Amino acid sequence: MRLVTWSVNGFLLRNESDMLKKDEKEELRAQRMLSMYASVTNIIPDLDDHSKISGHIVHRDNKAVEKFEFDPDKDKFI
Repeated sequence: MRLVTWSVNGFLLRNESDMLKKDEKEELRAQRMLSMYASVTNIIPDLDDHSKISGHIVHRDNKAVEKFEFDPDKDKFI
């Protein structure tokens, strides 16, 4: 009976470990996608505040950074 319990627990531990590795891979993939997006658009979004659209625009030629912010409740786009 203990051998079966150990096997089941061993499987559960492996399964949890696999899930952690999968989460780490997904997070790394998201970081790479965000890096690619920032490189192509020169925009670094601010992901901390979900109530508005904000971030920084990077001007590489003159090494300047410009902050931008749009409030969806106040700023309307047509």
